[in-house]
Amino acid sequence: MDHPRSAVVDSSEVLKLEVDGVIHYGGGGPLTTLVCGAFGMSTFGAPLISTILPRLVHLRLEQNRSHAFQSVLDLLAAETAQPGIASSCLIGSLYESMFVYAIRAYASSSVAPPKGWLAAMSDKHLSKAIEAMHSRLDRNWSVDSLAREARMSRSAFALKFRTVLGQTPLEYLTQWRMYRAGAMIRSNNTSFYEVASAVGYGSQSSLSRVFRREMGVAPREYRRKCALLHSTDTRS
Repeated sequence: MDHPRSAVVDSSEVLKLEVDGVIHYGGGGPLTTLVCGAFGMSTFGAPLISTILPRLVHLRLEQNRSHAFQSVLDLLAAETAQPGIASSCLIGSLYESMFVYAIRAYASSSVAPPKGWLAAMSDKHLSKAIEAMHSRLDRNWSVDSLAREARMSRSAFALKFRTVLGQTPLEYLTQWRMYRAGAMIRSNNTSFYEVASAVGYGSQSSLSRVFRREMGVAPREYRRKCALLHSTDTRS
């Protein structure tokens, strides 16, 4: 076990010392299993994720981690130490599971902020309303109908939502609709009418008006810029 006050060393420097899967570093204490992984993220998804997650999540051994989280860690260590059939697919799935469990552990810990998206998703009432919005974006939501999903009174729901997330329920709904609309617009196979219908707008013009206001650019121009950016990334 490392000392909490030890100097922080960049993991990339430590990994350079690997020989046949083993890294000799530090003193003569107990052996440590080091499991490393990375997630790729699209240019368009990164800004949204960066507003939700902290730069660093440190889960200590003495924290109350679930049995499932510990099991995933053990499976990762075993699979990376002795790869077998379809190891790459299995390891990828285990990393995704570990990521979810880590965020759950962080969200329920004392160091997690009391406000923000993770705090809202950890709340048994607000999470129901958010999940309902995400799963049925095409529905004509109101504060009243969302409050019913959250099993709260309208006034209590509206106040708590704004307190925790810093915006009204309908502001959040619009933001998420535009995010999903942007993802669909980036696909050239999706018509603007289909995008509008999928995210709860009755016409292309109504979608275009809100999209331009929230994103700073019209849907057609947004698609053109995304296609240009993608072709540039592909060539590089």
